[in-house]
Amino acid sequence: MPGTLCQYTYIREGDRQMTKFTEMSDSLQTSTEILAAILRLAGGNEELAMEIWEYAGRLTTAKIQADLIERGLDPTEMTWGASGTNWVSYC
Repeated sequence: MPGTLCQYTYIREGDRQMTKFTEMSDSLQTSTEILAAILRLAGGNEELAMEIWEYAGRLTTAKIQADLIERGLDPTEMTWGASGTNWVSYC
């Protein structure tokens, strides 16, 4: 497994429509709460949400962390891909 989330590549099969983004938590190894925060940041656009998940930088992860905290959640208890709970250290 790659060591960082930036090394993950999401492959869509043909033109098949993407499943609901927040339902992909198991395959993305990411907490549902993080996926929901990413989807909110993407304005509900699942394709953009997938790009954010793949290529999130420090500013983006900081925004997602703030979104989770505003909702009373502890980001350090949530996983993001192969980074596990270490994704918070990217902020």
